[in-house]
Amino acid sequence: MDVCSLIDKELEKLLNKLSSLEGNVVQTLDKAIDKLENIDYESYNEKSILTALDSTVSSAQKVGQQHRELHALVSKVGRTIDKHLNPPDDIMCEIDSASRVMLNCSVCDHLVRQGHLDVAETLALEACIPLDGEETDGFYEHAKIAAALRDGDLEPALQWTSNNRLALLELNSDIEFCLHRHRFLSYFQPTCELDPSKKRELVFESIRLMGIVSANTAPYKIEELMGCLLYIGGSLVDTPYSYLLSMYTLEDLVIRFSRDACRLLDLPSESPLAVCFTAGCRVLPSMVSIQKMIRQVGGQWPNNEELPVEASYSCRVYHSTLTCPILRQRTSPLNPPMRLICGHVISRDALNKIATHGTGISGALFSHTPKMKCPYCPVEQSPKDARMIIF
Repeated sequence: MDVCSLIDKELEKLLNKLSSLEGNVVQTLDKAIDKLENIDYESYNEKSILTALDSTVSSAQKVGQQHRELHALVSKVGRTIDKHLNPPDDIMCEIDSASRVMLNCSVCDHLVRQGHLDVAETLALEACIPLDGEETDGFYEHAKIAAALRDGDLEPALQWTSNNRLALLELNSDIEFCLHRHRFLSYFQPTCELDPSKKRELVFESIRLMGIVSANTAPYKIEELMGCLLYIGGSLVDTPYSYLLSMYTLEDLVIRFSRDACRLLDLPSESPLAVCFTAGCRVLPSMVSIQKMIRQVGGQWPNNEELPVEASYSCRVYHSTLTCPILRQRTSPLNPPMRLICGHVISRDALNKIATHGTGISGALFSHTPKMKCPYCPVEQSPKDARMIIF
């Protein structure tokens, strides 16, 4: 990560220089153009013409010098990246056709998640890969709602939560309550200029809606907001409840909305491409070091899909393989890891044996029944509810 910090510093210098020149260069050139346009050619004052031309040349030279300084910083960033992040040729690996298809699908999925539907469709057409129309339309709608949320428009998100209320309740989601809470607190912002009677009407309408949706999730959440009614005639600034104005932000709403929208689609909230890219950046320096050591002793890089090191990402740790905690065997494409509804993961062979013979850690028998118990917790579930995990 020291390398990334070094590149960040060089990139920050470049961006600071670019921002300082962005307006200055345009302003300098505009002044030079104005001087040339204001020359009195009819009177043919040679001195004034030469003065204006000299000033223009000086301005152009100044802009040229600034451009050279900027170009030097750009080149320095490129050299730093090439020096520290460009692995040797023998570290690079060939991508087979199946991996290339998976990569293109991941890029398309990422583009759709970001709302760039036209780019995703073009890539899918050129790469000859299918696009899930229902999933694509869902992500496109979610991207528009998220953009509206960032601009402070809650209506599209409230309409979406209203249309999907039952499904969100099954997920124990509180996004609808959070949206109404944000609207409620917006009436106590210093920038709120509503008429007092109209403001009071909207405040109590928000309380009514919050009461309806919080009754199904967490009724206690509305209690901390009731004290705000003491200051209904003004704002919450310089009050004991001022912390509420900064605690619940629009960005927090966007994150909650994106997470729950992906859960409704039965998809991960984070982009698989972004997760893989970040994990790869973290593990690549270690892999390069291991490759160098293997090359020094005359060894050969193992020809399999297993990483020699684990990749940490945020507060999570990703592994390239899983060893079943029940059978003590490594999972494989023929015996993949299966996630139970309680969150525990075992191999498919272990799942089949538990479902068939009915013996868990506690020794309880439940053979030939449609239900089984997780070997690590008392949750009962059907074996068909288990889902395969793809590493």
